[in-house]
Amino acid sequence: MQVLIAVEAVRFPMIPDDGINGKSELLFSLVALSKAGQAQLEATATLDLEASNGLWDLNIANQLGFECTPASPITLTYSLVELDNGSKEVAGAILFTLARAAALYFWNPTFALTHLATGVVSSMLLPVINGNDDLGSGQTVLDPSKGDQLLEIKGPDGEAQVHLRTIVNEVADTGQCSAPKKETPGREPTGEPETSEPPSRKEISRIYQPLHDTYWKISEIQGERGTRRLSRSELDRVRRTYMSLMLRSAGTVALQYIMVATWEGKDPGKVREAWDHFLRGERYAQAAMRARGQEARDVNMDRALTAYERACEAAVRALVISARDETRSLAVLAGAPRTPFQWAGVGSAPPVNSFGWAAAQNNASFEIPLYLFFLPDYLAVKEGSDLGIVAFAPGADDGVEVSISGAPAGMEAQVEPLGEASCSFLVRIAIGNVSPGSYRLTITVVEGGDSISRELTLVVEK
Repeated sequence: MQVLIAVEAVRFPMIPDDGINGKSELLFSLVALSKAGQAQLEATATLDLEASNGLWDLNIANQLGFECTPASPITLTYSLVELDNGSKEVAGAILFTLARAAALYFWNPTFALTHLATGVVSSMLLPVINGNDDLGSGQTVLDPSKGDQLLEIKGPDGEAQVHLRTIVNEVADTGQCSAPKKETPGREPTGEPETSEPPSRKEISRIYQPLHDTYWKISEIQGERGTRRLSRSELDRVRRTYMSLMLRSAGTVALQYIMVATWEGKDPGKVREAWDHFLRGERYAQAAMRARGQEARDVNMDRALTAYERACEAAVRALVISARDETRSLAVLAGAPRTPFQWAGVGSAPPVNSFGWAAAQNNASFEIPLYLFFLPDYLAVKEGSDLGIVAFAPGADDGVEVSISGAPAGMEAQVEPLGEASCSFLVRIAIGNVSPGSYRLTITVVEGGDSISRELTLVVEK
């Protein structure tokens, strides 16, 4: 079966108040996931909703993929935000980058870092950034067999009705579903042949292009003349928030491909090169966040994005070498079925969560060290918000311990696993009645005798 999902329109029972300019700067994001695969739907618009009688026609659709009968439930993560800080293009570029990266490598949820990040950014971060209005965000499950469905969403700043349509088309089974099920970690059977072909350099460039095209627009973010105008210092913190989101999103994509290359790659030199480029991107990202002048910020932003992109390219080169070796080895395997986990000299796939095993077997001369990465690492939010931060610990195996400290009285913070990957976590933070101000929370990862800590800056605004 082929499974598709479409969003036909969004209707607002009550028109969001956007001040004297009379228009709403809207961003809608939806991430859909089922056994068939995943899809990302996103739309932005600046609309006079009073003139359109509260109706936003979207008419956007995407394919999740193929699966065997019966169609599995579809998990939706969604958000509808009215952006009162003029960040529509920047926010859209961030979500588009993460979604495009996720689409290229979806077969193993252990590596689906960008898919997880897209859902968190769209539903747990964008709605709570200072100056944005949350018109509804969260998660729900759909039955794809029901076709037309109405998703009623409600946020603290408004509500809406989303008209959805799920489409299930029967397609011919050419053996994928009638054949005995193969035990492939992290992947359900689908109606398409499994593939582990590495993305091309052009595809990597297309992932990062939206960030290169829009990073300079961060300086143009201005508070609209609505019911409340952001002060100069508040605007500066909002800009820094979007800088962090953009840089951390670029780093998340690089991490995904480095970890895939560590798992599958045959060339430890290329994996090491990718990791070195990633660390260079980290240094430039830190310099960009510290920069006070516009020119210094722009230079370091560009260098950071370029370094992360080069990290991806180096990781892809390792994957290309792996794919070539795999093709040669298959001729020796006497017709053994090709799977994304079939390497020369490796009889079966390692456990889905075991990154250390993969590094030891395939890149004996280089292992990713224990590291800690946040998406984002700086965030200015409205008081009373509930939010989530993604934390990645590449180089970690099962048994890693994660803790958080530094939360003031009245603020609740906890860490929980995110998805099936042992290296990814969700840091849930409930601001509560904490007084406005800047707070630094410390997250620590401990594995065996090794540990690493990083600081997360959280600014609570009125």
